[in-house]
Amino acid sequence: MTVSASADTQHNAEVDNMEELLFFDPSKAEGVPIPDAPRTLKRSMRWMQATVKNLTQFRIEHVDEYLQEGEFFQRPSDIAPLDQMTFSCRTRTGELTGCVGGARFRVHLHDGSHLEFAIGWQEPAGPAFLPRTGVICGSSTDLKYACRIGDERGNFVTSDRLEATDEAGTVAFRIKITAESPRLTSVESVYNRSLYFNDFEARKDWLYVVERELVV
Repeated sequence: MTVSASADTQHNAEVDNMEELLFFDPSKAEGVPIPDAPRTLKRSMRWMQATVKNLTQFRIEHVDEYLQEGEFFQRPSDIAPLDQMTFSCRTRTGELTGCVGGARFRVHLHDGSHLEFAIGWQEPAGPAFLPRTGVICGSSTDLKYACRIGDERGNFVTSDRLEATDEAGTVAFRIKITAESPRLTSVESVYNRSLYFNDFEARKDWLYVVERELVV
């Protein structure tokens, strides 16, 4: 079977069989709960914890990251097929800032080519600003841009049409990456009792989902 990415893709390779693309169960990864944040992280003035779920049979490589505000508590890493990865950021001690940054990843496809995407996040320093998240993919995966285009509602992007062909026919699919809207939790920071931080809430459940969609 040959997998190809559309007219723009020049990489083609023989893979074992069509079943690898058609018959796999993403529910194993979908049902894995988002882990609780460590107590040490929760003690930070502002913090965020994000999980990237890989609902595909492709390996996802972590390429690099960018921080404008804050520091990593747990850095991003690679993600195995049908697995998830969690990373986190927090404010530096003594600084009245939020957590702002981005991370770039590479989905390794069956034909030897890859799809790059970048996620961005803004966990603001003050209650007047909403948390923002976003994802971009394709020819431009600039981390600063991924951070700037973040929205409180999140967004999603899809790859170009990808095709896999064997003697039985052709299957077309796309890779979809979703940045879900950050969800508030009831966890309080030790700083919440001050006048300036009295209505802060920690946002733990930042979620990014990578999945395969069949194209009819």
